[in-house]
Formats: sequence, C-alpha cells, structure tokens
Amino acid sequence: EGEIVSRLSHPNIVRMLERGEHDGRLYLAMEFLRGETLHACLNEPATLDTRRAIRILLDLASALSVLHELGVIHRDLHPGNVLVLADGTAKLLDFGLARAAATSTITRADTVIGNLPYLAPEIVAGKPASAASDLFALGVIGCECLSGKRLWQSTQTLELIVEIARFEGLDQSQLQGLDAPIRTLMHALLDPNPTNRGTAASAAAALRGWLGPQENFYRS
Repeated sequence: EGEIVSRLSHPNIVRMLERGEHDGRLYLAMEFLRGETLHACLNEPATLDTRRAIRILLDLASALSVLHELGVIHRDLHPGNVLVLADGTAKLLDFGLARAAATSTITRADTVIGNLPYLAPEIVAGKPASAASDLFALGVIGCECLSGKRLWQSTQTLELIVEIARFEGLDQSQLQGLDAPIRTLMHALLDPNPTNRGTAASAAAALRGWLGPQENFYRS
C-alpha cells in the first residue's frame, strides 16, 4: 500500500507522509484530515443535493484518472473509503487492495475481496479486475449519491451476488430527474460490458462539463 500511495500526488487522494518499519512492523503515516466518510453523508436524513453529489463524483473520477494513468487499480472503491471534508472536497482513502494492473489477476480466493455491493459483474464472475471495474464502483456510488437509494434490492450475500451477476444495466426509468448528460454518464459507468464504460478521464470531463466553468475547484 505504501509503495502505491507514495507514487501519488493529487488533491483528491490522501497524502502519505511517511512509511517504514519499527520493531519489525511496517507502518504507514498519512495526513490527518477532518471530515466524514461519504457513507456517513449518505446515511444523513437529507439526500445530497445534485451539485454537491456531482462535485464528489468529479473528485473521485479525477483521483481514479491519476491512479489508472499509473497503471494502478483501486479495487475497493466504496463510500466508506471516501472522506468528504468540510469544504466539500472528497478524498480517496485506503489503498490496501490496490495493485498494479499487470498483477491484478483475480483468483478464486480473492474474488470476494472488496465491498460486495460495489463490485462489477465481471468481478463477481471471477474475471480480472481492471480500470473499468473501478468505474463500475464509481457508477454505483453515483446512483446512491444522486438518488439517495441503493442500486441493489438484495440484502443477503448470495442473492446480491446473483443480482449483480445478472445485472443488465440501468433501467431507463431510473435517475429520470437528472439532466441528460449525467444520466448518459451513469448508464455508461454501469454498463455490464466493461469496454463500454469509458475512462475515468472521460467521466471527469463529463462531470466537469456539467458543473461549468464557474466552479473554482482544482480538477485534473
């Protein structure tokens, strides 16, 4: 984890301060941040307003873009691994499952690694993780942020695995209250075919375009 994070420098990725070994144990020191997880935000009574949700998704897409450019797949993107600061900035946390794309082959033993509701259908089917599977997780988060509802109906593990494996994409009736460009993006991110999901950079560009030039935030 330390080796991966040490290669990253981005305002939407937690900054590593030091890593080393002490008394035979490896340690990793990261910046101290005040905020709450996106999971906590989603559990608050009021649903995130659209603009705030889009800003968070843009931050995450920007962070993933940098990761993917380095050939790194996060593999565990979910609301509990996202910290939202007081100013609304989202920071991507926890690279414990991240690994270089060249070594991302999924085995029978680690197909269940990660947070199940955010795993892509191909991962549930035992296929290799990829940048596209990170994008599917971003799409699931996006649905939750923009609708205030879970994407999946199942709550039991086996039933959820089956639901994800059989997922055929968003229904046209879902997310109807959103502008067409955002609906189009969400449908792409949640396409069952990984090759149709685009890239983190293209997702960031679409989100940035929706927010408009008046947004005075750093976005890569």
